Amino acid sequence: MTPQTTRTPERGAFDRQLDSALLVAEAEDGSYEPVALVSTINEALELADGNFRRRMSELENGRETVCPARYAVWARGFEGAFQRVHEIE
Repeated sequence: MTPQTTRTPERGAFDRQLDSALLVAEAEDGSYEPVALVSTINEALELADGNFRRRMSELENGRETVCPARYAVWARGFEGAFQRVHEIE
């Protein structure tokens, strides 16, 4: 998997610190699994790539796992609610 972003962020946005961000693997059927806490979009890209490779290896070895269609980064907004801030396909 080569992570691709669905947004064109401003320069340096991938290195901007996120507050309380969570990387989530999302499948086409609507199921999802939390992957890791992340502090930047760059970190999320690296972790999504490694997570996807691990899941594909598990599938090749006959194990069952969620096959992500995309990864999403959720972060706490100004009012305290989590919102999707980035998507990796």
